[in-house]
Amino acid sequence: MAVARRLGSGEELPAGDCRGLADVMYFEVKGRAVLSEWGQLLWERARRILYRERVWPPSSEAVTFGPAFLPSVDRLTEEQRQGLNRAIDGLVRHMVGRRGGPAYNPDSLRVHGVRQSPGWYEAYPGWDDARRLYFRYEGNPEVLVLDRLGDHL
Repeated sequence: MAVARRLGSGEELPAGDCRGLADVMYFEVKGRAVLSEWGQLLWERARRILYRERVWPPSSEAVTFGPAFLPSVDRLTEEQRQGLNRAIDGLVRHMVGRRGGPAYNPDSLRVHGVRQSPGWYEAYPGWDDARRLYFRYEGNPEVLVLDRLGDHL
C-alpha cells in the first residue's frame, strides 16, 4: 500500500519500487513510474474507503509518528481521518522535496515554522483551519517527526 500511496499523492518513484503492483497500475518512463489513469481510478476508490478506517502509518521512513501523535488523533471522525491521511501523504511528499526532489508545499498543507517555538513546525491537517499538525525535523538523514494534532497557537 505504501507504493500506491506515494504514487497516488503524485510522487514519481523508481520503477523497481513498483514491482508489487499490477502493470496496469502505473506507467514507466526512463526507469521512473507514475500512476496510470486506471491506477488513479483504482487508488481513489480504495483511498476513500481505507483512509476513513484509521490513521495509517506514513508511507516512507522520512516521516514518523512521535509517541504523543496517535493519542492526539484517536477521536477523529471518518472524514477527519481521511483528511489527516491525505495530509500525512503530503508531508511525505514534502520530505522528498527537502531531500532534493521537487519542492512540495501546497496551500492545503502550508508547512511553516512556529514563530513562538523555534525548531517546531506546523501544517494544516486537511480538514480544519483552526487546528494544526505540529512536528520537528530530526537526524541525518532528516526525518519529520509528527508530535501531535493541536489547536493553532
